[in-house]
Amino acid sequence: MTILLAYSVPGGAGGSSGGPWTRVFDQSSGLGQTNGGTSTIDSAGVNRSSCFGDSVKQMFDDQGSVT
Repeated sequence: MTILLAYSVPGGAGGSSGGPWTRVFDQSSGLGQTNGGTSTIDSAGVNRSSCFGDSVKQMFDDQGSVT
């Protein structure tokens, strides 16, 4: 089951562009799975993100530890 999120920002405040959408997070290790990044905010103040799929995961896996 895939859950996609949208959330409201009272007053349409900016400053969240590019922020990660973390789906799974392990507090003890500090690691998680990011499935999107904030990219838009509409006139009602709702932030939205495209969903990262298998091709994005593969790109990161292929990159490995190279930065």
